[in-house]
Amino acid sequence: MKRSIALSLCLAFVASVAFAFPPGMPPKANPLVTKVAPEEQNLGLFFSWQGTVPADSSSTNKVEQVLAKPKVKEELAKRQASFVKLFSGAENNVVAEKIAELALKNGACVYGETKDSVCGMISLDADSAALVEKIVAEMKKAAAAGEIKVSAIKVGNIPFYKVSTNSSEEDFYWGVLGKGRVLVISSNVKGLTTILTNARTPDPNWVTSAKNDFAIERLSTLSAFSEKFMKDSMPKDASTDETDPATDEFQKKFLGGDYVDKIVGASGLDSVGAVHKTAVYMKDGWKNTLPGVMINKPLAEKDLSAIPSNAVVAIAGKTDLNDLLKAVSKAEGLSDDMKMQIAMISMVASPYLSSLGDSWSFFVTEEDGVSGGALVWSLKNPAMAKMQLKQLMEMLKKNMKTEMQIEEFGLNNQMKVIPTQLKLFGDDEDEDEDEDDNGPMPGIQIQVMPGGQIPPGAIPGGQIPNGAIPMGRGQIQLGGGMDPSMLLGLLPQSIEKIKIDSADFWLLKNGDDESNNIVIGIVGKNLVVTTKSYAEKYVKFDGSKNLSSNKAVATMMTNNPSYLIYSNPKYIVSLLQTFGNQLDEGLTDIALSTDLPIVVGVYSTDNAVRIDSNSGLPLPDMLLSAVGLFAFGSEESN
Repeated sequence: MKRSIALSLCLAFVASVAFAFPPGMPPKANPLVTKVAPEEQNLGLFFSWQGTVPADSSSTNKVEQVLAKPKVKEELAKRQASFVKLFSGAENNVVAEKIAELALKNGACVYGETKDSVCGMISLDADSAALVEKIVAEMKKAAAAGEIKVSAIKVGNIPFYKVSTNSSEEDFYWGVLGKGRVLVISSNVKGLTTILTNARTPDPNWVTSAKNDFAIERLSTLSAFSEKFMKDSMPKDASTDETDPATDEFQKKFLGGDYVDKIVGASGLDSVGAVHKTAVYMKDGWKNTLPGVMINKPLAEKDLSAIPSNAVVAIAGKTDLNDLLKAVSKAEGLSDDMKMQIAMISMVASPYLSSLGDSWSFFVTEEDGVSGGALVWSLKNPAMAKMQLKQLMEMLKKNMKTEMQIEEFGLNNQMKVIPTQLKLFGDDEDEDEDEDDNGPMPGIQIQVMPGGQIPPGAIPGGQIPNGAIPMGRGQIQLGGGMDPSMLLGLLPQSIEKIKIDSADFWLLKNGDDESNNIVIGIVGKNLVVTTKSYAEKYVKFDGSKNLSSNKAVATMMTNNPSYLIYSNPKYIVSLLQTFGNQLDEGLTDIALSTDLPIVVGVYSTDNAVRIDSNSGLPLPDMLLSAVGLFAFGSEESN
């Protein structure tokens, strides 16, 4: 079906915003693009772009300083020209390219009450009368050739054109407002009327609230998606004719899909760097969903005390594993098999989780090019945890020597659990990768002892022998029992108790390289999982000069996030280059030049899940909005 050039341009502009880099940086103020937003009750999709101004090298904002560098400006100019050509709607169409260029420069917006009812507005220049004349001339030329039909209409006293094509039942409408300063495009008359009406009124209440809530000093983009628009627009799974009602219910109820009201996101600049904020607004009852259970307790400064200030990557969070298991077990839509498996896991795991606290962190530090890191989990009862850890290690040692008998298909085969090497940090090129390319398969392997044959179907991906329990990632446990030590997925070559400084650790040896041998121990009130070489550094860390001293982290912590993600872009770039990735030159230059960390916080308010990010990377808010959509949205059954 042939789509109108003008409407395609409007939609293509949104696509260019979503994928261009950097988007609207540095931004200029164009209040008109948010004024014409629909009222909340009519909200489907809304996206506004403020436009751009030349970067000021004297700005206090580090991102703008980098954008003002001649090399970066030249690179971005090339990209903008490339995107304009790509999304202008027609190759070598000078008119379409000029409109797209003005949209990027001056600002634009697009919204739709439904996916089939879309309208938009693009800000033009003062001297754009000649451009409008060219658009009219091109339109009349196409009409004379019989490609389209054109008729003049009026909305109020404002003249517009109605364009119909021979190959499509779709009509579209367009015209100019404000003495030729604004180009308006719509799939119907109602869209034109809405823009005309809203252009004469203040921002809708939801836009004003979003601006106040996000408080971005220099707003670049503002987007919003209603729950109905998201569900109607999400692609349906064509691979199956039927969906499992129980699974569908589980996804919608427990994963939170039925509780999403709308997603609102914004991006821009603050006094230091780039800012991206997204809010997933939820309906009453969402606190009983997975997001509500997991994002319900704020991190405190003491929860970051285990992370050294020189961390190059760090994640910290508040997660009560016992509460999480209880919530999953009560979730609507669980199949009987899932309920039984969760009940078994809860029965075995709950006693071992009882001594765990609800704060945890994982971090990596790098000194002299050598990386090391640890997983640290707080403890409610260190003495109890010490006893439980000993019990787990004894079970693990016992499992290393286990031989089991199974009978299947008329065969009596002796099976043995074989320990496999596991590395917490680093790669092992000799290890085979699984079919999903998810890296080496750690944990349990099954080997048939001499004189026996493995039963058909007892291989990963097939039917497992009677009495065996699937452990995930192609692993099975034989004998029909659930051993909590198996949940670790660790079967080292040997296990021994050692001391590092004054702390007791269990050494899970996986080879001669000490840096790859895992140690698990209790240091103070924390359970620590790390490598033997790094443990020697960690036990001497007193908690001073921790990550909370970082200004960017301290700023994010004022929002009381439940989860915090921190990374040094230089380390990320270096890591990617080490693995041979071809990195984007412009993105890399900005990441390295701003010297700003990436800090993301996830937290909840009474009616929303918030994702806030501050960094030296000016990425569009639509990317985080998409994260919210796929994290909390659920596909509507046909």
